[in-house]
Amino acid sequence: MQKQGASVKSAGSSDPSNPIRKKVEALVSQKLHTDQDFLKMMDYVAPVVGEIDIHVERRLAHELEERKIKANREYLEAFGKVCQ
Repeated sequence: MQKQGASVKSAGSSDPSNPIRKKVEALVSQKLHTDQDFLKMMDYVAPVVGEIDIHVERRLAHELEERKIKANREYLEAFGKVCQ
């Protein structure tokens, strides 16, 4: 039995014509630009940052998420102390 060689093209994220990648990027972009908290933060930070690109946006969004998590933890700790 002889195997036939098949050419398989990788559908990796490095392919700029990948429709799935384009869809994901569009959805992420839409989410970032409709999130009111994110928009408020960007309005505040925009004058401080010389050039805002996707990397800066992602880093700032990550920092915002980390701060929200920290604030929630502090709230839960304070709530636990009040309830005891």
